[in-house]
Amino acid sequence: MKKKMSTGSPLMAKILIVDDDVAMLKSLHMLLKTKGYLVESAEEGGRAVELLAAHAYDLLLLDLQMPGVN
Repeated sequence: MKKKMSTGSPLMAKILIVDDDVAMLKSLHMLLKTKGYLVESAEEGGRAVELLAAHAYDLLLLDLQMPGVN
């Protein structure tokens, strides 16, 4: 029996990527999206906090050293 994730799909995890390095952010976003994941991203800690307050994620990939909100 397949386990359902928070997205309602048995196979797709919802991932949030947070990084101020735009090249890294875009690369990870594209890679994970092509693998079938639902991906959202934020370049700023403040935006990440907003997204986390509004949505549930199965995985969070983040840069710990960022300007503004760490």
